Amino acid sequence: MTAKKKNILLLVGFVLMLFTSYQLAFKKTFSLKTDVERLQKEIAMFENTPASIARLEVQQTYYDSILRVNKVTDASEQNSLLQAINAFGNDHDLNVVNFLEPHRFKNEDLTVTTYECSIEGDYNGLIQLLQELENNPRFGDVSHVRFEKKKEPRTRRVYLVVTLLISNFS
Repeated sequence: MTAKKKNILLLVGFVLMLFTSYQLAFKKTFSLKTDVERLQKEIAMFENTPASIARLEVQQTYYDSILRVNKVTDASEQNSLLQAINAFGNDHDLNVVNFLEPHRFKNEDLTVTTYECSIEGDYNGLIQLLQELENNPRFGDVSHVRFEKKKEPRTRRVYLVVTLLISNFS
């Protein structure tokens, strides 16, 4: 055997030995290291649980007091939202095109009620309505807004319609 063949065999053997040692030892070590890091994060999360519960209870009492001040009741949420939009629309020349039934999603302790409505009017009036709804927390959060420019084919009148999704958490 020549020196060149010996060097090639030595290099191939070394690469084979590296691959074998990775498969037998290093791979398991890296896997165990990621498991340890994940478990340490879970331990840290469980250690902070009592503080989080106390903080969330304080938040809940604060939000309940805000709801009492704004006199929000479950039975009249949809009606009061529609009345507020209509009252604002009468002052700013807006028309409620449609107001669909609320969609309710219940997760373990949380119920999300989403109201969908479409309103027709000029851009400035619609923007003022959006600002009013966002600044008034008793109706919920404006979670989606879509402006649509529509054209009536018979009269060729162009008008703007905004579709709102307002989410309320209880």
